[in-house]
Amino acid sequence: MKVIEVKGNLFDTDKYAIGENVVLAHCIASDIGMYGGIATQFIDRYNMKNKLLNHLGCTSNRQAIANIDLVGTAIKIDNVYNLITKLTTGELPTIEDLSNSLKDMKHQMTEAGEHVLAIPDMIGCGIDMLDRNLVLATIQSIFLFTDITIYVVRL
Repeated sequence: MKVIEVKGNLFDTDKYAIGENVVLAHCIASDIGMYGGIATQFIDRYNMKNKLLNHLGCTSNRQAIANIDLVGTAIKIDNVYNLITKLTTGELPTIEDLSNSLKDMKHQMTEAGEHVLAIPDMIGCGIDMLDRNLVLATIQSIFLFTDITIYVVRL
């Protein structure tokens, strides 16, 4: 595992991970609210909210929360891992739920032969208010014995 901190735009992977196939990750709630933070950019760039609802067989956020508790898992759509770290958009996640989501993503990445991950610098720390140092230490611990390169991208 290698962690590389870079400055730039998370979505411009060709500028910092030259010639590499990169998967992205961000945090969401199982209600697929995606009302703030970087999640709104995933909606704009990938139509992620609609793709997630379709993937889950739901027609609305209300249906998603009523039928599905996916906290602690990761759902991959296109080249994006959606880390489900809390039940509803208004809640705050726990480091344990983030950790479980990261472990699920690591498993999926390993199974798929993916070796390059880009995450926002404030993953789980912006509107989700987790401690940045604890989150980064958790990420490093989970990915320690892998051959995955993690780009931590800050604006």
